[in-house]
Amino acid sequence: MKGRRLYQGRQAGVAIAVVMWFVAGMAILVAGIVMDARMDTRMAQVHLGRAKAAAAGDGAIALALLEARTRSSEQQSDSPNENIYRLGDTVVQVRLQPQSGLINLNLAPRSLLAALFLIKGGLDDTAAAELAGIVVEWRSSRDGDRRRSGVGGFRTPEDLLRVRGFSRTLLDAIRDYVVVGSGSGGGGAVNWVLAPEPLLAVAQQTVPDSLASILDRREQQRPAASAGKYRVDALVRYGDRVWQRRQWVTLGAARGGNNGSSLPWQVERMEQARIHTGYSDKS
Repeated sequence: MKGRRLYQGRQAGVAIAVVMWFVAGMAILVAGIVMDARMDTRMAQVHLGRAKAAAAGDGAIALALLEARTRSSEQQSDSPNENIYRLGDTVVQVRLQPQSGLINLNLAPRSLLAALFLIKGGLDDTAAAELAGIVVEWRSSRDGDRRRSGVGGFRTPEDLLRVRGFSRTLLDAIRDYVVVGSGSGGGGAVNWVLAPEPLLAVAQQTVPDSLASILDRREQQRPAASAGKYRVDALVRYGDRVWQRRQWVTLGAARGGNNGSSLPWQVERMEQARIHTGYSDKS
């Protein structure tokens, strides 16, 4: 009898252990399901935010470009200008930045790239100069591609990640100050009068003797836009995030561009909407 009770007690203990393991397993399974659901919800919110930013951003950019073309017939200037639009319940801030005021990754001399990496990228003098040399060597090695296809060097700022020693952190630090392709032209020279204000620290490093004249001319510029190449940024708030939609356009392009569109500009490149990291022309 005593042995039977001991056996039954052991069976009860095993049963309790099995139940506890089952409950623990179910708890882990439920926790995993809840976590997956939360991840799915976050991803859905991200996709929805990106889609809304793209739609609202593109609409606001079109309005800004139309207004810029209207103003250009009255004012002869192409300095940066900013507009705010309300599309339904969405407020969109749009800024036109002349590409001539940005640093051309395909044409900028090594000294200018080194100053950019030093001042805006946060590298030290030695690392900035070394990386600038690697960038120039990388784009020069693709001259053969340019001769064969008409396109060489950097095609997007993200191509910098293919350069040895270049990091995503550094790219994010400088992406608002660079252009690729034909860009600013002029043999790599930057029109500092039209450059974003944070880039003036690079001008102080590279053209210190001209800085006073540059600042004086910036004060005299009128906020209008004329025919030329622009980077256009639209900032769209969705929920607790601000999204950025970026287009690279040629304003005043011949009609019939944009795949047959009669709009008076040509979209060169359109970047996927992404979460805004806090860039400001005054930062």
